Amino acid sequence: MVVLGGRIRPYGICGRLQPLLLKCRCRGFGLQTALSTCFHGNHFDQACRNRRNLVERFFCCSTGGKRRPGNRSEGPFRATCAMTNSPKQSPKISTMAVHAGEDRQKLGDSITDPVFFTSTFTFVDTNSVIEFIEKKLPREEYGRYGNPSEKVAERKLAALEAGESAVLFASGMAAFVGLLMAKLNSGDEIVFFDECYHRSREFCVEHFSRFGVTTHQVKMGNYEAMEAAITPRTKMLVSESPTNPHLSVVDIERFAAIGRKHGVETLIDATLATPYNLKPLEAEIDYVLHSATKYLGGHNDLLAGVLVDDIERLKCGSML
Repeated sequence: MVVLGGRIRPYGICGRLQPLLLKCRCRGFGLQTALSTCFHGNHFDQACRNRRNLVERFFCCSTGGKRRPGNRSEGPFRATCAMTNSPKQSPKISTMAVHAGEDRQKLGDSITDPVFFTSTFTFVDTNSVIEFIEKKLPREEYGRYGNPSEKVAERKLAALEAGESAVLFASGMAAFVGLLMAKLNSGDEIVFFDECYHRSREFCVEHFSRFGVTTHQVKMGNYEAMEAAITPRTKMLVSESPTNPHLSVVDIERFAAIGRKHGVETLIDATLATPYNLKPLEAEIDYVLHSATKYLGGHNDLLAGVLVDDIERLKCGSML
C-alpha cells in the first residue's frame, strides 16, 4: 500500500494492516501517524525511529539498489522507492519475483498486470506510425514481436538473472534452437558437455548438421577436452548446470574463462538451478537459458522458455 496523491492504494502490504491504515487515513492522519498507530501505539518517538525500516519492508522497492525517484519506469526493476530519504538497499529475490519488471501504476489501476489477448495493435494516426518507424515512439506493433504482458515477464526474468534483457519463447527448446539459428552459420561449430539435455544434443547432431553446423561432445567436467575441441570455427560452448538429469555441476567461472580465452560465446542452461541458486551472467557467461516450463513456471500448467543477456546481443533472437 502506498499513498499517491492523497489516496491510499494497496501495494504489497499485509492484509491485517490495511484496515487500520485506511481507518487512520479516513480520520485525517498522515502515513507517519498511521504507521505509528499500527506498530507502536502512542510511542511516537519509537515509531519515528523505526519508520524507515517499516516503510522499506512494506512499501518500498528499488532498482537494483539505485533509487530513481524521478523516473518510475526505467530499467528492468520498475517499481521504485516511495520514500526519497530511504537508504539504498538492493531488493531480495522474493521481492524481485513479485515486483520486478512491473510499473507501479498499472493500466486500469489494476494491482496485477493485465493480460493482453491480441495479435495486432492499432495506431491513432499516420504520425504515430511514422514515429514508430523512426523509433521515436516505443510501443507494440505485432503480437509475434511481443506484447505488454510478455514484456513484464521478460523484464522480471532479466532482473532475477541480473541481466539487461530477456526474450520469451514457446518452450525451452524453442529458446535454444532460436539462439543457435540466430547466431550460427554453415561451417560453424559447437562444443557440448555430453550430459546436456539429450534433445538439445539431438537437435544439433541430427538436424543442425543438415545446415552445415558441426557439433563436438566432450566428457562432462573435462575442461581440458573442451578447450582442445575448440577450433577457429567454434562459435558456441554449451552446457547446463546442474545437468539434466544427472545433476552434475559445472565450474561456471572456468567454463566462462575458456570461452573468453578463445573468443567463443558461452551458453549455460540454468533450468534446474533457477536464478535463486545460480546467476551465470555474474560469472561472465554470455547467455542464460531456462526451460520456464519447469521450476520457473511450477512445472504443471505452462510451456515456456527464456533467454537472458544484454539488449544488443538478444536483438537477433527477439525478431525470430
